[in-house]
Amino acid sequence: MQLIVLYLVTAAVFFSLDAAMLRIALRPLFARQHAFMRREKPLLLPAVLYYLVYVAAILWFVSWPALEADLPSKALANGAFLGAVSFGSHQVNNYSIMRDWSPLLVVVDVIWGALLTAVAAVVGVLACWIFLPVMG
Repeated sequence: MQLIVLYLVTAAVFFSLDAAMLRIALRPLFARQHAFMRREKPLLLPAVLYYLVYVAAILWFVSWPALEADLPSKALANGAFLGAVSFGSHQVNNYSIMRDWSPLLVVVDVIWGALLTAVAAVVGVLACWIFLPVMG
């Protein structure tokens, strides 16, 4: 039960925050910088698979170890690290090989990845910490 709650809460927080950030801030930044590369209609299957797998990675590398250690702060710190590495590897690679890739986009997305992953991880851990003892 704990793993299911952890996954669902983490996924809900991650998806909702990322969707809001994409809609409000990142889409306009991407559009200004790289509109010529954008698809008219995004491919949903790869996006859904990415999100499902990335949330599983958050649980494997961040949330579950934090729960086992009984340290929600560990989820925050390790989530920020995982997010910066994950989002950063994508952005820095793009910057290194793509002409006219925006350094601003690299910085913004790395910071966003760190914050997003940290918040999603710690909220999932706190939800298990707070609600599951009551439920169980």
